[in-house]
Amino acid sequence: MTDQTVLERNKQLVRDFYRRVFDAQNAAAVKDFVTEDYVQHGAHVPPGRAGLEGFVRMIFPDGPVPEPAEMRRPPAFMIAEGDMVAVSAYFPQPDAERPGETYDYYVFDAFRIEDGKLAEHWSSINKAAPPVKHDPVPESSSKRNTTSQYKNIAVVGAGMGGLAAAVRLLREGFDVDVYEQASELRELGAAVGLRPRTAKLLESWGLKDRYTPYTSRVGNILSLDGRTGAPIGEIVVPSETDDPDENWSDIIHRADLHNVLSSEIPRERIHVSHKCIRVTDLGDHVELAFSDGTTATAAAVVGADGIHSRIRPIIMQTDAVFSGMQAHRGTLPFEKVKDLLPEKLPCNWLLMNPGGVLSLFVVLPYAGGEYVAFDAVLPSKEAVAESWRNMTSRDELIGRLAGFEPRVLEIVRRFDKDEVLAFGMYDRDPISVWTKNRITLLGDAAHPMLSTRGQGANMAIQDAQILGDCLSGATPDQFPTALQKYAELRIPITREIQQESRDKRPFGFEMPPEPDDTT
Repeated sequence: MTDQTVLERNKQLVRDFYRRVFDAQNAAAVKDFVTEDYVQHGAHVPPGRAGLEGFVRMIFPDGPVPEPAEMRRPPAFMIAEGDMVAVSAYFPQPDAERPGETYDYYVFDAFRIEDGKLAEHWSSINKAAPPVKHDPVPESSSKRNTTSQYKNIAVVGAGMGGLAAAVRLLREGFDVDVYEQASELRELGAAVGLRPRTAKLLESWGLKDRYTPYTSRVGNILSLDGRTGAPIGEIVVPSETDDPDENWSDIIHRADLHNVLSSEIPRERIHVSHKCIRVTDLGDHVELAFSDGTTATAAAVVGADGIHSRIRPIIMQTDAVFSGMQAHRGTLPFEKVKDLLPEKLPCNWLLMNPGGVLSLFVVLPYAGGEYVAFDAVLPSKEAVAESWRNMTSRDELIGRLAGFEPRVLEIVRRFDKDEVLAFGMYDRDPISVWTKNRITLLGDAAHPMLSTRGQGANMAIQDAQILGDCLSGATPDQFPTALQKYAELRIPITREIQQESRDKRPFGFEMPPEPDDTT
């Protein structure tokens, strides 16, 4: 078989895959095209053949339908080289801002072929529609009535807070650029719990249908004695509002929420490999300098670059404070540990032990792809690196969990990987100033807090909402006043949460007493 024949065969394999699986909405056909250990380089589809089958069933609940003779939407291009096939196509989607109309988005897929089947997949989705605010702004509008030539807003940091800020500001019609120091856009970590107020904000941004397929709703916490596994009781989580039923959290993997937010931002507006090393306020605008020697200008800068923010010292210098605790986080398939978990699922499962607390969330984020998010908080006498890339071995974690009941140790033994994410838990003293003229802070850059209350991501998203509210309708000349108003509204709220998160009772609950060694 000639090389050209192999390339054409590989392209036909991809065409048939699209036609028989997605056009025919047929999850059962996945096995004909995909290896069992199919590798997915993207969090929106679970890994493996079974994960893809579950994803197809989720998006096509009424399938299958008759197979078309040809692909319903031929690709814009398809290229084959070696064992790789790259393909792009565009798809119309309903436009929530313009009922009855659609916008286009482009899907870019790349597949690696192995023994006549798809073995590995990379994907990217780029929105081809204009920004959400479609109507042209009249010249007489207040946004044109300004003496400043600088109108864009720069967001430094593409974590949860930075992307949320960009999404919110884009919906206000602003020209937004996001600068991220990493070479690729991704979010590390495990699960995050979205409280009702945050979930309602995301719904108001039009994202409810985008993120809820990846969530599992949990309410009260089942508390167990970590030494014996005996139930202590069900802890009622306080409601955020006057409605007692709003005591729930939507549990979602950080990477899934990150992907949802980033997909709302035009790709050309997200600049990776841009490590910000200096920000200079020049009065009517701000200049940003990056480690590669390039610069950019903006009418305002939002520092959303985390606890080690380079923007924060411009406004107020504080040192990171180690809490004396280290968090260990990971995820593993539900099927691997379901025999070790409570019958009532999904739930929050909290095992408390003197000197440490283990929080085990059972999450069902995908149809056909159920996962458990594991979070163990343990004391540490020595300061530990705060980096999300810091790892520890599975055996070391088992040793540190000595004293917990056997089910806990068995769960850790069943981890897929030999290493577990392990990072020191740090925060900083609350500050009274977030804004300096055209520069402001958001998220962990403004109010880094311990994860003992699970409020970090919630506060960052709520920051983004208030930032957009305060800037709504403002001209660049009015940005300093609007940014100051934003800080005044958010500082009292986040200061209280920061202080509560420093409470030495992990997750806000009293620990069992130390065992009596005299008996």
